[in-house]
Amino acid sequence: MVPQWLLVVMHHSGCFDAWRMPIATGISYFSDDVGGALLYWPEGPDGPPARHAIRSDTALVLDTDSVFHGVDRVDGAEAGPSGSGRSTRSSAGGNAPRGWNRSHAQMDATVVPTKYWHALEDGRIQCDVCPRACKLREGQRGVCFVRARADDQIVLTTYGRSSGFCVDPIEKKPLNHFLPGTSVLSFGTAGCNLACRFCQNWDISKSKEIDTLADAAGPEDLARAARELGASSVAFTYNDPIVFLEYANDVADACHEVGIRTVAVTAGYVCDEPRRDFFAHVDAANVDLKGFTEDFYRHVAGGALAPVLETLEYLVHDTDVWVETTTLLIPGHNDSDDELHRMSEWVVDHLGIDFPMHFSGFHPDYRMLDVAPTPKETLTRARRIAMEHGLRFVYTGNVHDAEGDATVCPSCGTTVVQRDWYELRAYRLSGDGHCRTCGAAIPGVFDGPPGEWGARRRPVRLAGRTEGGGG
Repeated sequence: MVPQWLLVVMHHSGCFDAWRMPIATGISYFSDDVGGALLYWPEGPDGPPARHAIRSDTALVLDTDSVFHGVDRVDGAEAGPSGSGRSTRSSAGGNAPRGWNRSHAQMDATVVPTKYWHALEDGRIQCDVCPRACKLREGQRGVCFVRARADDQIVLTTYGRSSGFCVDPIEKKPLNHFLPGTSVLSFGTAGCNLACRFCQNWDISKSKEIDTLADAAGPEDLARAARELGASSVAFTYNDPIVFLEYANDVADACHEVGIRTVAVTAGYVCDEPRRDFFAHVDAANVDLKGFTEDFYRHVAGGALAPVLETLEYLVHDTDVWVETTTLLIPGHNDSDDELHRMSEWVVDHLGIDFPMHFSGFHPDYRMLDVAPTPKETLTRARRIAMEHGLRFVYTGNVHDAEGDATVCPSCGTTVVQRDWYELRAYRLSGDGHCRTCGAAIPGVFDGPPGEWGARRRPVRLAGRTEGGGG
């Protein structure tokens, strides 16, 4: 049987990430700066096979039934347990992805040049979008998988492609102080620059298959569809928009031209210059503050905490972007009293007492199936700790919690917004966000009466809609 699949386990920043990829995509990997790799194959009838420690840029070749065929020869060097040789692409070959390894003039519309990179003295090119600083040779992809080196530049390979579109309530992002009750057209692409073992959208963010991007829409088409669907905003979500910032920026510009706002759901793991570029196009953001220790970020999320805190301070103090954070509390990993106290203290000191925080419940997924779901009591405890530090707007998510869903006026104690999951049950704010009882201003972005979208979730297909000119 002719091998048709690659099964790859990458080791980077203390974490492992794995995927199964058709050889036909001509998969390639990043520099050995990322670290070693451990490649493996499924357990057979005689039990698990031995594992081979090899270099980060080699691949294991499997057939369509996941039968082990051995480690393929790569770039003329024998890639095996010894780790000898260096590769840029599996010699199993096959057809490259559309627009891949062609001259720039021949690249199709999904592959576009980028500007945040620089050449190194050793001939590699470093991507400067995020702190990973992937150093690539020709044909290699970064950790995010969607940014790659082609024709001696870094390109984005997923421009205009999406894993799907859906109209959601804005409260689902979650954003509780941004256009309450309105609908948002949400979409993502594929790939991510972190390696969260608990990823709740792993089928999208960890996807390495072009087939995941089954829908498509240009920026103007997407903006027009949002307006026709009655959405007040468009959200870049499901996977981190930092990795597709060129597409996101163009979509944001097109949306703003027709009066549609933009929302980023992001981990905030980005370098300074692209950070300023990207968020200049965004009206609101929910930043995943995944924990509050470098150890958690390194070993569970595959990144670093410091750049995320820099992003939060930049957004709050140097932009007009409305910002809220979400922390997914994982039992035994980032939910200790000490960590929650330190996180809350930092938010008060650096972002202010009016900064909204969300604590959400974890459910077992991806590579943390052995961890129990978050008890409601943990979320209640986190909310209490944050409020003890003086934070005024702290919410709980992924659980039914009337108190944790409520926005309370800090001046008079009136519940100005009562939510039931994503439904607004009571709304006592003026059109510009003032408490109707005492007149105090509630921080946020408010624009007239609240929306009436409710908890509905409406998947939409944009390819046919845009090709047909609407409808």
